[in-house]
Amino acid sequence: MISLLIEAGPEGMRLCNLSRRIFNMHTTFFNQELDYTALRNNLKSYLWHACHNRRSIFQHLSRGVYALKPHVAVQMDFDFADETPTAEDKLPVNISKEPVQLYLFDFN
Repeated sequence: MISLLIEAGPEGMRLCNLSRRIFNMHTTFFNQELDYTALRNNLKSYLWHACHNRRSIFQHLSRGVYALKPHVAVQMDFDFADETPTAEDKLPVNISKEPVQLYLFDFN
């Protein structure tokens, strides 16, 4: 739900579109146990209660339209670059031939 609201941006997304997209993400041809109306009602109830909490990350823009608060979308903007580590990034591996003894309790 959060990723869909981030994608929607500051203008938000209508509850019917949000519930339909969540339903389509989690239902398959072979798994049809998920009930759309139950999902929509639970989502509606959750967002309604969450928007009445000051510390919530959700905000109610207009009738049936919900969005993330602006400061949350900025905080959650991660950039996972696919970089391969260079030789400087790799830590040196010191492997000794002697066995390492680790003591759980020191009796000395």
